Amino acid sequence: MGLNGEMVHGAIWHEAGDWSMRAALPRAKSIVPAAKVVSSVGARLQIPLHHIEACYIRSHFSTMDVGAIESPRPDELLYALVVSTGSRIHERLGGLRANAISVGDGQR
Repeated sequence: MGLNGEMVHGAIWHEAGDWSMRAALPRAKSIVPAAKVVSSVGARLQIPLHHIEACYIRSHFSTMDVGAIESPRPDELLYALVVSTGSRIHERLGGLRANAISVGDGQR
């Protein structure tokens, strides 16, 4: 959000974007991670990533650094959606593995 915005303005994406994204991705059971910030032009946003089916798959914990040179201006909102096709390269965190997802509740 630009400097004239409020943090809650960033949450409006969840209603419009979350449901339509899940309709296009039927295996999406996990929560949709999000990041919000009130900032000035040129700020960088770290957008969190994790597994589409279970949020505790550590191999998929990552972020994508996103920014725009001339945005957000004081009265603008900048939205960015990041999607990945796999885990981090050379992941070594252990924990629940993607091939061990069994419950299908978005957690494990």
